[in-house]
Amino acid sequence: MFEDDPAIDAVLIAAPQKVEHYEIASYGTICAWADQMGHSDAFDLFKQNLQEGKAADEKLTTIAESAANPEGEEKGSSIGNQNHESFSI
Repeated sequence: MFEDDPAIDAVLIAAPQKVEHYEIASYGTICAWADQMGHSDAFDLFKQNLQEGKAADEKLTTIAESAANPEGEEKGSSIGNQNHESFSI
């Protein structure tokens, strides 16, 4: 029913991107705490995780902008009302 539907592709990209945003916020906070407490070893590890989360988010954004969203604009979505305007993630 929803095979080859760009809306499904967009949802499958949006879900892990939400997780990455949560990770970025969490590791950013933990980095600040580790820095304030002088835990430089912990800070370095958390900072590395933060950078990995940001890189993953950038990759997901690139995929969404280059593949899923333009395809959805061309085809339209079979989910819900066809009269809604297309959107980007």
